[in-house]
Formats: sequence, C-alpha cells, structure tokens
Amino acid sequence: MDDQPFDVRYGQVIAHERELDFRTGLLRRQVEWVSPGGQGVRVRSTRLVSLVQRSVAAICYEVEASIDVFDGSTGQGHRTVSSRW
Repeated sequence: MDDQPFDVRYGQVIAHERELDFRTGLLRRQVEWVSPGGQGVRVRSTRLVSLVQRSVAAICYEVEASIDVFDGSTGQGHRTVSSRW
C-alpha cells in the first residue's frame, strides 16, 4: 500500500477471522488492516492440504485495497473505491 509492506506489527488490525471447515478441510482467514499511512486493505486466504496425499496443497489469496474504514475514536467511517487482485 503506497510502498508500505503489509505487516500487522505496524498500522492497525481492524478485524481478523479464522475458520476451519472440517467437512471440506479448508482453512479460511480474513484480515482487515489499515497501514500507518491510513490505507485500508482486506486480505483473504483459503488453504487446503490433502490428508490422503500429503504432498498436495493449494492456497488462494484475495487482496482488496482501499476498503471501508471505520474510525472507532471518532465514530465516523469513510468509503473508498475498492480494487481487487
């Protein structure tokens, strides 16, 4: 985001979710983060590792930049245009 690396040690994590589906074996994660420069980003990942063939694995990343950000200190939010990769 504007030459700032995605690093949750800096900036602010707005939300984080992790879900393991035992039926499908999929691990899904989602994090919403605001960079120190104020840019919002949402990163989703879906991972699968085969229990039958341990060498088979897959991962999918979705990155959505410029997400809606709610400022808890002021109680106000702002909406920005989204871009997905």
